[in-house]
Amino acid sequence: MTTAEMVWTGDVPKHCDICNAPIKEQFTDGKTVYGSWASMCFLCAMTHGTGYGVGKGQKYKKKGKRWVKVEG
Repeated sequence: MTTAEMVWTGDVPKHCDICNAPIKEQFTDGKTVYGSWASMCFLCAMTHGTGYGVGKGQKYKKKGKRWVKVEG
């Protein structure tokens, strides 16, 4: 049995909501330690994110022209 890939269907963020770094190969759509949600680069997700899973966040990586969910 195979699992269908989950992909990001909205506009991909161009910059991290926290540090403004450009989003290139991966990003996290997740809850921050401050209570708000953000589109975050890898470093900000590790520093300011609450992890991955229901109610926490999802990590997406670029595969060709698609952004595939890899965690969460």
